[in-house]
Amino acid sequence: MRKAFSRILVGALMAGGVVVGGASGASAATPCGGFNLYYNSNQKGACITVQGQPTNFDTYRSDGSPATFNGCAVAATTCPGLGQNVKNNAASAANWWTGATGRVYFNSNHKGAYDTFGPQVVGQLVNTYNNNASFTWWQS
Repeated sequence: MRKAFSRILVGALMAGGVVVGGASGASAATPCGGFNLYYNSNQKGACITVQGQPTNFDTYRSDGSPATFNGCAVAATTCPGLGQNVKNNAASAANWWTGATGRVYFNSNHKGAYDTFGPQVVGQLVNTYNNNASFTWWQS
């Protein structure tokens, strides 16, 4: 599955296609890349590539507005969860980075239960399934 997703990602990036959506700011999508959270299980539905180390997905953007799922896991113009808030709505994750480990936390400010995704790891959120509030890069 990861190889198929990688081929889709590379093909979409080579084609250069990202279609920007309407007033909601959601994008129809080529697959997300980097560290991604997904609206549905098994890396399906809408996704977001997490930038930085947000302490609260509700105030993720520079203007203080919440993070929203702004892409689709497959090249499509619409998918389940597109435009929905990320906080407490993610079901799975994928870390496409090769040298970094990411952690998704149950609470804001990188507190509480967490799920850890090493380099090139994809999977379900277990401890933070639909209860995700923050993210950080982590080193042991």
